[in-house]
Amino acid sequence: RGAKETDDPRYQFIAMALTGFSSQNEQVQAWRESCGSVINDLGDPYLQSCFTFLCNTGDSFSSVLNNTNLRLLDRIAFACSFLPDAELRTFIEEETSKVICTGNIEGIPLTGLSLDGVALFQNYIDRTADIQTACLAMSRVVPSRFIDSTVSQWVVIYKGLLDSWQLWHQRALLDISMSEGPLAEVKPAQVFARCTFCNNTLELGFANSKAKDRSRFRSGRSHPVEKVKISGCPSCKKPLPYCAVCTLPLHCMAPKMGQIDNRSKPARNFDEWFTWCQNCKHGGHS
Repeated sequence: RGAKETDDPRYQFIAMALTGFSSQNEQVQAWRESCGSVINDLGDPYLQSCFTFLCNTGDSFSSVLNNTNLRLLDRIAFACSFLPDAELRTFIEEETSKVICTGNIEGIPLTGLSLDGVALFQNYIDRTADIQTACLAMSRVVPSRFIDSTVSQWVVIYKGLLDSWQLWHQRALLDISMSEGPLAEVKPAQVFARCTFCNNTLELGFANSKAKDRSRFRSGRSHPVEKVKISGCPSCKKPLPYCAVCTLPLHCMAPKMGQIDNRSKPARNFDEWFTWCQNCKHGGHS
């Protein structure tokens, strides 16, 4: 079919040669000798491998498997089709070691985004200085799946590059993607509401954790603990200020328009948030 779509006489000759092959043909040995003499003149590594495979009379496929002009995944697919299990395992292990040592990212399907993949990418960076590819690839699993100091160094360098290129949005997207996952580092709070009397921060998360610890100590087992609501400053015990809008204390939920009994329906989280003016510091519920 391909020979009909091209005017190159070489492909027409190759198509005719392939059509004449048959393992049941009595003249197959003559066919192999004729084609074997012109294999090196074909030029295309895939055509060479095709005729090499057909001309092979033994069980060794090393000439095809070791042909580095073929894509690694194609050689692996060939090995999966024709090699016994033991030889296939040996071939995969050898190729995995080769791609790690040479930093060939075509071998990522063999190593995966694992510690072996980190070693492969490190050699790839040493060879090409392409830290962006390595960082973006490994950021899919670090730190969401495992922690690795080498990848963390890549990320720091790559973030510095993004900053120097003034790619702020791309830098933000990278930070967001790496903050997701079970092992991602939880950033501590950076803004706190402060008591108007003693000027200490109202660390509500700390109060929640202490209440949870007390509950476990009393019962001897873990129980879900409802969110703690404080009516005053944890430090000086002074009452919280009143909302400038609804005049209710800030530890109460914000009333909703047209709703008489606010306790009949579950409140949304932002009903308990504090908002305040950055200039005069007055505020209330959100």
